[in-house]
Amino acid sequence: ISPSDEELIAVARLLRAENPTLGITKFLALVLQKQPTWAVSEKRFRKVLQQHGLNSIKVAGEVDASADGKEDGKVYPTFRINEGLDVSKWTSKVEVKYFGRKKGKGLVAKEKIEKDQVLWKEDPWIIAPEWDIYNAQEASLACLHCTTPLADSRLVVSCPAQPCTGRFCNRLCLTKSAVVHPLLCRGQNPAVGPLVDLAKRSQWIGLHALAHQTSKLLLANEKGDAERGIQWRVVRGFAEMGMEDR
Repeated sequence: ISPSDEELIAVARLLRAENPTLGITKFLALVLQKQPTWAVSEKRFRKVLQQHGLNSIKVAGEVDASADGKEDGKVYPTFRINEGLDVSKWTSKVEVKYFGRKKGKGLVAKEKIEKDQVLWKEDPWIIAPEWDIYNAQEASLACLHCTTPLADSRLVVSCPAQPCTGRFCNRLCLTKSAVVHPLLCRGQNPAVGPLVDLAKRSQWIGLHALAHQTSKLLLANEKGDAERGIQWRVVRGFAEMGMEDR
């Protein structure tokens, strides 16, 4: 039996209240366990939940964007709160807040923040530069890690794996690049060449970024469960939207 959207949502609302953090796959399994005669695909289930604001993970203090009962029929990206991220380690002035499925999540001030006050500094999770910067990196004119234009300096170092043309501001940038570069380096991983060339030839920045992300995850996996878990939680916190919904 294929239930109507109304029947599906009625059951989903009841079960979601009792299982606020259950993922889509397990949530669908729970629904079908309660309604064993139903036949519902995961694709349809995900879309229906998105339309009714029932697929977001609930967190303390959440404001439900559909609380007024109005549905605009639009599909919004889904995401997860990174529970392992403790902002208080760096500052007491802001906190993570979930605003609802339309606005998503963000940082809000807990205390007065002075103009130009620095709360914390952090490195980008990955850098997938625009093609003009990438071309400069390939030509050894910009740091392969931080993208800073290179000047004549004794501190500048080259990637030791030939034929990689990458150069770095200093040994610190070379060391930091180890979380991504080894699998994207033509010297250390020659098989990556066709992938990098395809992204560059087609000016496909999404593929370029995905290659960096995948490299970081694979290298984190080699360091063990703890590091893999840290990096995977970052990825799971990204906003997601299926190609069929774009």
